[in-house]
Amino acid sequence: MTSLRISIFVFYFFILHALYAQNEEGLIPTQYYSTSQFFAHNQNWAVTQDQQTGLIYAGNNVGVLEFDGATWRIIHTANRTMVRSLAYDPVGQRVLVGAQGEFGYLKPDSVGIMRYVSLSAALPEEARRFVNVWRIWVTNKGIFFQTNTEVFILQNETLRIIKPDQSSFHFSFFANGNIYVTLRNVGLQKFNGDQFETVPGGDRFHKTPIYAVLSYAPDTVLIATQEGLFLGLNNGVIPFGESSKSFLKTKRVYNGLSLPDGRFALATLTGGVAILDRNGTIARVLDKSNGLGDNAAKSIFLDRDKALWVPLEKGICRIEYFSPFTYFDDRVGLLSQFETFVRWKGKFYIGTKDALYVLDRQQSLHIPYQFKTLYDVPEEHWSLLPMGDIMLDATFRNGIYEISSHGRKRISPNSTAFLLRSRLDTHRVYAALWDGLSSVYLRNGIWVDEGRYAGISDEVRVIAEDSDGSLWMDQKTGGCARMSRINDSIYVQRFSVKDGLPNLTINPYFFFGRMWFATDNGALYRYDEKASRFYPDTTLHHRLGIATSKMISPIGETSDGTLWFALGNDESMRFEPAYAVPDGDTYRVTILAHGRLKIKLSPGNFFIEENAVWFYGHDNFYRVDRLRANGLSHDFKVNIRKFTLNDSLLYGGALHSALPTIVVPFGTSVIRVDYAATAFENQNDIHFKFKLDGFDEEWSARTTEAFKEYTHLPEGKYTFRVKGYNVYEFESSEAFIDFIVLPPWYRTWWSFVLYFFVGAGVVYAGFRWRVRLLRLRNKELSARVEERTRELASANHEIETQRDFLKNMNQQLESALKDLRETQTQLIQTEKMATVGQMVAGVMHEINNPLTFILPNIEYIEKSWKKLVIYTERSKPHVAGAQDPELLAIIQDIERGLLIDETFGALDSMRRGSQRIKQVVVNLRAFAAMDYLPKSETVVDVHIEQTVDLFFGTVKDISFVKKLAYPTPIRVRIQEFNQSVVAILNNAVQAIRDAEMQGTLERGKGVIEIRTQSHKGDANTLEFSISDNGIGIPEDILPRIFEPFFTTRSVGQGRGLGLSEVYAVVHKHNGLITTQSKVGHGTTLTITLPA
Repeated sequence: MTSLRISIFVFYFFILHALYAQNEEGLIPTQYYSTSQFFAHNQNWAVTQDQQTGLIYAGNNVGVLEFDGATWRIIHTANRTMVRSLAYDPVGQRVLVGAQGEFGYLKPDSVGIMRYVSLSAALPEEARRFVNVWRIWVTNKGIFFQTNTEVFILQNETLRIIKPDQSSFHFSFFANGNIYVTLRNVGLQKFNGDQFETVPGGDRFHKTPIYAVLSYAPDTVLIATQEGLFLGLNNGVIPFGESSKSFLKTKRVYNGLSLPDGRFALATLTGGVAILDRNGTIARVLDKSNGLGDNAAKSIFLDRDKALWVPLEKGICRIEYFSPFTYFDDRVGLLSQFETFVRWKGKFYIGTKDALYVLDRQQSLHIPYQFKTLYDVPEEHWSLLPMGDIMLDATFRNGIYEISSHGRKRISPNSTAFLLRSRLDTHRVYAALWDGLSSVYLRNGIWVDEGRYAGISDEVRVIAEDSDGSLWMDQKTGGCARMSRINDSIYVQRFSVKDGLPNLTINPYFFFGRMWFATDNGALYRYDEKASRFYPDTTLHHRLGIATSKMISPIGETSDGTLWFALGNDESMRFEPAYAVPDGDTYRVTILAHGRLKIKLSPGNFFIEENAVWFYGHDNFYRVDRLRANGLSHDFKVNIRKFTLNDSLLYGGALHSALPTIVVPFGTSVIRVDYAATAFENQNDIHFKFKLDGFDEEWSARTTEAFKEYTHLPEGKYTFRVKGYNVYEFESSEAFIDFIVLPPWYRTWWSFVLYFFVGAGVVYAGFRWRVRLLRLRNKELSARVEERTRELASANHEIETQRDFLKNMNQQLESALKDLRETQTQLIQTEKMATVGQMVAGVMHEINNPLTFILPNIEYIEKSWKKLVIYTERSKPHVAGAQDPELLAIIQDIERGLLIDETFGALDSMRRGSQRIKQVVVNLRAFAAMDYLPKSETVVDVHIEQTVDLFFGTVKDISFVKKLAYPTPIRVRIQEFNQSVVAILNNAVQAIRDAEMQGTLERGKGVIEIRTQSHKGDANTLEFSISDNGIGIPEDILPRIFEPFFTTRSVGQGRGLGLSEVYAVVHKHNGLITTQSKVGHGTTLTITLPA
């Protein structure tokens, strides 16, 4: 058994020692929270985390501190005592609290504010005399609350008490699924399900306090005391980790935690946190010198992101122990600007503006690795080039040096900015100079300076060798250059904007098997040898599956085929290291920093290894562990922390299964929602997006503000949603809260009930008042029945006489209207319209005679009839109950013989018919121009309007569109002008009819447009046009339409003047007539006349 144990220890020692020894970690990122941030007592004892929300809880001297990532809150216990211990109960989903003289848990109240609920208050008074609850353990055997005098076990919400038979408890522990306690003067004991019993060898600690019992192996625990470390086995206890004994005693170990990587973390009261490896050796110490904030650590808690939370005597610290990022600053010996870095013979070297440094392992447990200067000569080191057993060092002032185990010697005096070893001839090294290009050659162990290359005198900073051995280099004057060797001759070509390059610095790289040309902003170009020209190149984007909007700058390739590059996506010129691993026919891309560390891109900023990348930025030197970066947690929460209404809190932020729906009164000025993300790295770089369902149509843009306000929301149901983005660009799940905005009071249910009862009362009161009024009027009317009966008999006789007269007059009007329509038809069909005036005169004489007495008589009859009807209606109620047989006969005659509505209809019809006849007479007078002079000034728009209404008012299935806009009077013979208008319109109507018959135009879709306007802006010249959408005129006929006697119609189908006579009328007025037509599309005839 002992030999097996020794074998296990040897295995752990060698395997883990080899693993850790190769990890050149720098300083670990930490976040320190002081009392000025959480505004409570400086002393803190314990930390835990709510697994649902991700919120952090800390035990403080004034109560429980709650931290949501941005804001701290204080939760007091019932007696406002200091909180010594905390734990999270995943079954009950609650935070358990152990304080001085009390213990309990946290629970949201009715509005979501976290409150303390006491469990110890249910204990008998004699059981409540304990002082401190030092530890809380959540196990499958129950929840253990440990004090000095009792251990309380909570099972099924029932408390069981275990008191020691003698002495008192010191501290308790949970390891390998078991509860351990140390009993003063007894030793280490384990809970057996009913009581505590001493473990084998446990009595060794009857006088030695134990401060940590941690899981070491399935059947072994690690025991930490201030006298040293021990291993607790099934059959006893043995000393362990002798080298750490002095530290644990002098620094006073106080608590401990097993870490996921197999190591152990021990909290001390004066020495910070010690990290122990598997053999009990202290591998590292985290204290005030490297970011802890205070050396008095009370306990250690591991959160779900694998960060360590350490409550301190002064403050609280979060340590990103498992972070892939470590950094080096002036605390590790770096004091100037970095220029170049390489690994040579297993060690890391950095060249700066002042010195050459090597990263070396130190004896210090606080900062294990330290940069030391080599060759105490102040000079600028611009480029380092490892070459097996030697390394070349390019300096600014003194040229190139060879460094080896024999020392340092100069091999070239040229001031050099960059060194490149040729792939085709590995003995040759090219040197980029401040004023050209040179090379040195290693021949038989001796360096030969090959001198400068002719034709290159510009400053060169970057060199890359193509597959054919030609060299590409940048030019600080712009563009790039290529140097080629052909038959021992050197040829230099220069390329610039004219060759397709942008006006930016160009950095050439040999990457992924060929040359790439990158600009400072990450754009890539390729060189086309045949075209001797550069073109933008997104091949790498497509090959790696990266959006072309992203910027890529190649870094290099490692021996395992991994491609390393810098990736950027903004205009700030800041990039992140990334790598791509072959995955079948594609590549799997991983971004290492994910926004945590963005640097200004510059050639030589990066150094890559298979499992790490080193780079310089923000005045520090960083190392990112590729394996740890793959284990970054994507999971973080966004929590809604407050919902306030005009500064009144409606929701306090704690999850609550029974939280009632939030109700907001109508007209509320400001609704504010506060939220926070439990992503604790770089809190200032956390962004949020939000959306209010029922109000916002889309998610908002990203913002760093952790609240949103809405003013004067309309009534309705709403859901506010928010999600976060941490510094690694991971997206959280949504947090949401529902609320209702009530309608205004006048649209509430009770207001409608009130409206109903008020309305019903008003109707009832009105009804009662109306009944009373009718009764009074009935008495008055009954007294007048007799008188009205006699008047009704007389009125009946007069009504019959008037009705007969109206019938006779209506027949005369209908006859006159018929004659008028026949006359109108004759006028339209007349071949020559010269006699229209005479015909109109006779017609008007015959029509005007009856009109002079018809219209006045209609008005008189209508007035009389209305009086009679009113009189009759008022009399009906009084005679309805009459017993006089003669009166009843008269009433029946009225009902059977008189139709009041029909009589009024006849009168209205007669009046409208008479007015129509009168209007027709007016139009005929205007058309005939009976009082015309040979030529007179007149506004032709008026005559055109009247002519269209007179002759074409009955044409209902053709639209006549009148656009008359020429108000200037002109001198014309108006009768001839009217006749011409009618002739043109007749032709237009017939053209539409022809199109309808041929099926090229749907019936009812015909349109004739009549337009007047100034001719070409000349107000003294009328331009008059008539357009139709009829059949159109063929091209071979169009020139002949104005010829006398020419027609396309059969004999007897002509209507009025022909176009030849219209042509004559226009020329008689010194005008011009033109025609435009297209078969199937209609005709436009245009007349211009001088004023």
